[in-house]
Amino acid sequence: MALMRWKKEYSVKVKEIDDQHKKVFDILNELDEAIKENSVEDVLSDIIKRLIDYSIYHFKTEETYFKKFKYEHAKHHIADHERFKKDIKNI
Repeated sequence: MALMRWKKEYSVKVKEIDDQHKKVFDILNELDEAIKENSVEDVLSDIIKRLIDYSIYHFKTEETYFKKFKYEHAKHHIADHERFKKDIKNI
């Protein structure tokens, strides 16, 4: 059973962004499966790398939408992206 399941209430009503969020869920569920199968050491670095790379790709997509639609909370949300990138580098 998947650790994280997509729910309609998570939707931001932009298909591209929702699809990307679902992809992040898929990657995190892969990690959960590896933990359950006791194979996390074999795949951890690959999963973390894919999560980082995909997150950065996703952040760029979101930030493009922020500009396009003049999202009023863009500055705060971009700061969250920057914090995530900094935190993940520290890990």
